[in-house]
Amino acid sequence: RAHRRGLAQGGNLDRHQLPASLRRGAPGLGGDGGAASPRILASSAGHREPGAGSHRPTSRSRRLTESSPPPPEGFSAPPVPRIRAIAVGLLLHEDRLLFAEGHDAVKGETFYRGLGGEIEFGEAAAKAVVREFREELGRGVRVVAQLGTIENRFTLQGEPGHELIVELLVEFAPGEAPDDFEPLTADEGGHPFTARWLPLAEVLAGAWRVYPEGVPERLAGWLNATFASP
Repeated sequence: RAHRRGLAQGGNLDRHQLPASLRRGAPGLGGDGGAASPRILASSAGHREPGAGSHRPTSRSRRLTESSPPPPEGFSAPPVPRIRAIAVGLLLHEDRLLFAEGHDAVKGETFYRGLGGEIEFGEAAAKAVVREFREELGRGVRVVAQLGTIENRFTLQGEPGHELIVELLVEFAPGEAPDDFEPLTADEGGHPFTARWLPLAEVLAGAWRVYPEGVPERLAGWLNATFASP
């Protein structure tokens, strides 16, 4: 069995730690193209009325800021849709990546996504992803690099969702890695799920349905920038 070596502190990986197949030009890796930059989608700036002085609220904005009457007794107000800020970690161990496995019954598809969760108020995204891995997987990780910030609008089980994702590359903390690549059982708020190891080369090649969109390109961009020949 090949000698196992983890990621070095701070993400200073030795190119020779990667399998030869990846160094020789796995899809998206090596000298066959420039490094892909992480996709950062910024929110649009708010509109401002022309002219000096304070902004005069429109009738719509006044309606939104006025207090609404409470719902009738015995009824609860429907939840207001909101955008979520979350931190997601792509866990790289040797030549595999760990993803949570999910299934959308409406679309009839199985998909994979990095582990993570909502960023708490005042919490750094890097600390949030470390906390989430400890809570969901029961194992310690440390952050290697930030791959990007992505706006993700999607539907899951027929319901719309909207997220701002801070996507991070992480590795196991010393002594936390498992002995094999068997699927891991994780838990999110009392709801168990399966986390599976996918081959890095296959993820880069787009062989798996991984969300949010663009994971292979962002990973390839980081690998190219990290292992580019001088």
